[in-house]
Parts: sequence; C-alpha cells; structure tokens
Amino acid sequence: MIETEKYLYDLCHNNHMQDFNSFDSFILSLKQSEKAIIVEGDKDKAALAKYGISRVYTLSKFPLFKICEMIASNYDEAVILTDFDKKGRQLYSKLKKNLEKIGIKVDMEYREWLRKNTRISHIEGLRRNEPEIKGVKCNSEVG
Repeated sequence: MIETEKYLYDLCHNNHMQDFNSFDSFILSLKQSEKAIIVEGDKDKAALAKYGISRVYTLSKFPLFKICEMIASNYDEAVILTDFDKKGRQLYSKLKKNLEKIGIKVDMEYREWLRKNTRISHIEGLRRNEPEIKGVKCNSEVG
C-alpha cells in the first residue's frame, strides 16, 4: 500500500472523528488535552504558543527517533501536526509508524480537522490565516 493510501485508510478506520464546531473549540480541546504535540519547526510551535498550547515538540531540534523516545518517556498519546505538503505527509507517516511501534497512540483527529476545515497548508499559518478557516467561526480570544 503506498503512503497516501495508507494515510487515507488510517483516517477512514479511525474511531469517531471529533466534531469541533468552531476554531475556538478546536484550540481549546488541543490546549486542554494531555497529549504530546509534534510539529515540524519553531514557527509552527510559535503559532500554537499564540493560543497557549504547550507540550509541543519540534522536529527541527532532534532526530526523529529521539523525539519518539522523548514522547514515549512522558506521554501515552501524541498529536502529529506536520504540514500538509508532501514532506509533511511523509513525516507524519514515519512518525506515526515509529510512535505506534513503541506503544504511543496517535490521535489523528486534530490533523484531520485542520485539513478538512481550514485553508492552511502549513501549521505556522494558524497564526496568520485565522480568517481563512473554511466556514468555521473564529475568535482569537481563546481562553
């Protein structure tokens, strides 16, 4: 099975997708979750930090295997928010495979919600493109 087919298969066979009714509810849920969040770089981390989201690991700081080890030593679940370009999809697949291999559950709901409900292609775009969320109520005053 090629990477894209595997990604789509995983999405279709995931448990019930979270139905966030607004960008605010998406951000609030991500902020309150106790899951590790993995992004590609510092700009992505800064975009999430704008909303008070912590527990963010950047891939630019350590090798992939080291990130997986760090997460496994502190968390049972992780959210992978790599970009939606080819490189980001490849990183997502590698991370998901490696994390699951060491017993970490990967929550795909946040990534899939962003993909379906926003116009962003890069996670760092969250801090610049709030008004471009597709038909979803936005309010940057998230508590």
